[in-house]
Amino acid sequence: MKKFDFKYINDENGMHTRPAGRLVKKASDFNSDIKIICGSEFANAKQLIPLIKMGIKYNDDITVTIDGEDEIQAEQSLKSFFGIV
Repeated sequence: MKKFDFKYINDENGMHTRPAGRLVKKASDFNSDIKIICGSEFANAKQLIPLIKMGIKYNDDITVTIDGEDEIQAEQSLKSFFGIV
């Protein structure tokens, strides 16, 4: 299992429909289970509505967990997506 933490700064308006949709599309490229955790909330990164309902705001602390056969590639791709390189 891979795991990384970061501060959400991709969009000053938080994770609304557009950035959440881009994340779902990126996460869906992989077979691994990908979870987004913010505080006590978590969601499958491949499901739009649960991500939006989390209410992730600008500068929130986020944890991403990735578990599966392509977790290394998924980790690299998601880190790049979030600007963590």
